[in-house]
Amino acid sequence: MYHGYPRITWPTSRMLGRFTVSPDDIAKRTLVDGPLGIPLLYHDGGKVAEDYVKAMARLLEDSNAALALK
Repeated sequence: MYHGYPRITWPTSRMLGRFTVSPDDIAKRTLVDGPLGIPLLYHDGGKVAEDYVKAMARLLEDSNAALALK
């Protein structure tokens, strides 16, 4: 994905000998002042009715909180 958008600075990490970008890092680029937008957002099989940027921020926070508990 990140090769298709060379003007965006992507946070990459090395995994199994290759550089990768995580799905969360791509999602973070859609937040306020990010270079990407969210044209449509579905979560758990349903369309998100609220502001997509706020919903994405909340989903990322929930994801990080869940990882911290493991």
